[in-house]
Amino acid sequence: MIKSLYTFGRYAGTYKSKLPSTLRNGPGVLVKLQGKDADKYTNDKISSTKVSEFNVMDVTDEKVGNILETKFNSSNKLPSQGEFKNDPKAHVIGEYKLLYNNCATFISNTLNQAGSGALERMPDPKTGEQTQDTFIIPSSLGSFLHWQSNSWLGNQSVVEQQPVQSEDE
Repeated sequence: MIKSLYTFGRYAGTYKSKLPSTLRNGPGVLVKLQGKDADKYTNDKISSTKVSEFNVMDVTDEKVGNILETKFNSSNKLPSQGEFKNDPKAHVIGEYKLLYNNCATFISNTLNQAGSGALERMPDPKTGEQTQDTFIIPSSLGSFLHWQSNSWLGNQSVVEQQPVQSEDE
């Protein structure tokens, strides 16, 4: 089976604004990388940033992959600028909005849509109701997944592991 990796972000740049570029909105680009391209991307991230890797155990790779493939195929529009300019591995699937359509909300929505309990909060003590969260801040999402995998209060639907660089480059 060929390894597939999807990543969502502002890979086509940001719109002009007086805000710093990290706060600007822009085209929301979903990138699909496979095989050696996926390995290279992963290795680059491991080398250049602090990366956490989580395996979500209560949904299948196939189910999540089908959701991501549907999102990827929802548009044929290619980025007109940036790192993936005119690259068929990248599709503009909407607008990247810092506060409600960013990488953390994209992952949250995909996991919730797949039926995962990975983002399930503790039951409300009064009603017993459990809610699925949607995270806005990437570090908050990472902290919650870390808690899910390491706390006796977590639901153990997530396993945290050390990212491993691929040897095949």
